[in-house]
Amino acid sequence: MLPSRSLLFALNRFSSFIANSAVSFHGASIIISYNNTSCNHSRLLSSIQQQVNAAGQYTVCSSKVHVRLLNSFAAPPDNQNQGSSPEIVEWLRNNGFPEDACSQISAKLPSSHLDLNKLNRTMSHWGACQFGHDRLVHLLTENPDLLLVDHQRIMSCFTFLSKDFTQNYVYKLLLNCPQVLFEKHSEILSKLDFLNKQLGIPNSEIVTSSSLGHPLEHMRTRYEFLKRCGLYKPGSEGVKRTNPSLSDMFDTPDEQFAKQVARLSPLEFDVFTQLYALEIEDEDDLSDSDSD
Repeated sequence: MLPSRSLLFALNRFSSFIANSAVSFHGASIIISYNNTSCNHSRLLSSIQQQVNAAGQYTVCSSKVHVRLLNSFAAPPDNQNQGSSPEIVEWLRNNGFPEDACSQISAKLPSSHLDLNKLNRTMSHWGACQFGHDRLVHLLTENPDLLLVDHQRIMSCFTFLSKDFTQNYVYKLLLNCPQVLFEKHSEILSKLDFLNKQLGIPNSEIVTSSSLGHPLEHMRTRYEFLKRCGLYKPGSEGVKRTNPSLSDMFDTPDEQFAKQVARLSPLEFDVFTQLYALEIEDEDDLSDSDSD
């Protein structure tokens, strides 16, 4: 079962607020890493815990350096099984992976829980995407967890993305933003529509970023903040604008975004974020009442 939209948003807020933190998907696990002792982190983790409790399909284990949100249907990682697995290395070699990639990938995969039959099915479906052998090896070496993705999800996502992107663009998107594999198609379309129409960003630029991996609320909030500060002006045909890059807009921690991108204080951005959330809520309530 995929994380809910509200849980994804809570996870994103954590990685945005807390410097030197990261949120990543590893198979059926969501790993939150941080080494920051800011007073904000406990409040944000509490918000995540509330979302986890509401979802019901996760359990939480914490330690001093990281928090793991483990899917209750998956076996937890076994720290004693870290390191290259000879069986997996051999499988990778047989599928044409170079030696350095074999060691790199096998060291990152939970070898005690791998099923070679499932790996064969997954590899077959990745091959059906026809990215080319060398590029596929690069994609899977950069993102080894893609070998653990259900083969049906691979083809479903590839078929869906191919409606809006060329094969080359689909490859670039998966390389830079593998999270799209776990997104609902309707949410990807909403984010594409926002980036294309509101920001004036072409697909050729979107696929070189990780923008589609962020919740729409996160992107809307940062875009509105920059726009109202006069720091973002959507481009039009024949007119080029000097705007912050997608990475600066959406990938930076909140403090860095406020200071270096918006050139304002983190407190000002924090206040705006809370007020804008209320503004969106009021708009949604008004829209619901109009439709009744």
